[in-house]
Amino acid sequence: MYNKLLIIGLVLLLFSFCIGCGSDTAEPEQEIKLVSYEVESIENISFGNVDRFTWHVIINEPATTEELKEVAKEVLEEAKAKEKFNALSIMFYDYPEYMGHGYTLGDAIFAPEGDWSKADSVRSGEYDKMSFSWKLRNKDWSQQLSPDEVKVWASWNDAYSKVFEDMEDEMDEDPFALPDEDEITAQVAEEHGISAEEVSNILSKQSLWMFMDE
Repeated sequence: MYNKLLIIGLVLLLFSFCIGCGSDTAEPEQEIKLVSYEVESIENISFGNVDRFTWHVIINEPATTEELKEVAKEVLEEAKAKEKFNALSIMFYDYPEYMGHGYTLGDAIFAPEGDWSKADSVRSGEYDKMSFSWKLRNKDWSQQLSPDEVKVWASWNDAYSKVFEDMEDEMDEDPFALPDEDEITAQVAEEHGISAEEVSNILSKQSLWMFMDE
């Protein structure tokens, strides 16, 4: 009798354990949203038989580094559908004005071992031999420049570049000669109807935003 009760007890215990295991379901993984983006331009940096491209992508809303990775995967598929390549660089910006001055949000490289310089180690289109490497910056989006601030920053850079080009003859005589930044700042301030101090603050704000990675 005792043995029968012991067996029944063990069966009930095992049954309860199985029910408990069945009800312990794993929580579903949180889906990462695809933020709004635009492909601003495609740059061909190929050489010989090695096809390399840089896609310049503008992110239109605040994005985390994980969300940037999702965009990179989408852009990768777009690039594959367009033409075969040995390596792909996807540069992220929050404003198109920053293009040509270095990425603000990050760079995703899809290449052999994630290495842009190893593009010639595979044939064009051998994507199974390639993988991503990431250089993405985690931003405090409350510190992002406004569209008007970006216009001031871009005006200052354009003015500086123009003065720099005009100084070519002067720099031949004096290699240490540089444009007068205070004069450029005053000029840009007048053009935008703000103070020179405000222009300087915008330049400082952009410099901090550019390399911010929290």
